[in-house]
Amino acid sequence: MPQPQLFFILGRERSGTTLLCNLLNNHPEVFIPPESAFISFLADKYADQKNISAKAFVNDLYKEPYFALWQVDKKELLNKLENTSRADFTSFCKIVLQAKTNKNPACNGDKNPTHSVFAWQLQKIFPEAKFIWLIRDYRAQVNSMLKVNFEQKNCTSLSIRWKSYNQEIYKIYKNNPENVCLIRYEDLVTEPSKKLKEISAFLGIEFLDDLTINHNRQQQFIPEHHKSLQKRLNTSAISSWKEDLSKEEIAICERYAGKFGKKFGYQKSLQKIKAPTDFKGLVLGLAYVPFIKVFQKIPLRFRVKIIRKFIMPNFKFWQESKKSIQEKTSY
Repeated sequence: MPQPQLFFILGRERSGTTLLCNLLNNHPEVFIPPESAFISFLADKYADQKNISAKAFVNDLYKEPYFALWQVDKKELLNKLENTSRADFTSFCKIVLQAKTNKNPACNGDKNPTHSVFAWQLQKIFPEAKFIWLIRDYRAQVNSMLKVNFEQKNCTSLSIRWKSYNQEIYKIYKNNPENVCLIRYEDLVTEPSKKLKEISAFLGIEFLDDLTINHNRQQQFIPEHHKSLQKRLNTSAISSWKEDLSKEEIAICERYAGKFGKKFGYQKSLQKIKAPTDFKGLVLGLAYVPFIKVFQKIPLRFRVKIIRKFIMPNFKFWQESKKSIQEKTSY
């Protein structure tokens, strides 16, 4: 039986990755599981191993907070991994990506903004994989980030982080453009049929013109910042930054992300307003991606302790999603 085409949806948070995931998941030939960055979470420990212990792998897999929310039968998954012909990281990850479905998809995907930082590593581990890159106007993306409780509400930091994330993806796009499908968020919401046709051809699946907004039924908990995705496609968010952001905030965004954004058709709107220098924002922005990369190099047992003690207790989404799962599974 042929293996499904593996693909990754990459992009900075609030750039349309979840929207595209929801649309594609309504295609009968596509399956994208709930979000879990287990691949980058486990890569440093297992990527170079050729004969991985399935039991050790599964035990470590369940330490990734979001994977625990999948509610996959641990014994069943372990049995699949123990009975696969190849016990390497690539093969194990492909099995895990299908653990939440009974479908036999032609395309199996993964959607994780965090994986954008490790795009080069994903390309190395999965050389046959394809990548869909969602990019959004940096001013609109920063504006959206300012409205959610993901990161500090600092325009300088958020603008630099937008640039850093997309630069990481740009590296694989520049080296292997045939394996990367670049989609602008603005084009996806204004011309969904055209863009979905382009993506379908890229993945090698039949184009269906009637894919609708329907939140991923595999996901157990719908966070507040994604509930708008249950509605019809809305183009109002494309230019809302012009009203929501102050001229000073726009100037900051254009100072730090404008040159790179121009590559994708995002022209600067201000010429004469000088953006102030925010040293705290500079540090928070420039250190973000390097910190994520260094953090994933810390031995897994120490990373797990840090996540459980310092990150999860202070992450509102995790607390809410965990509570929702407990309520649904209690009798």
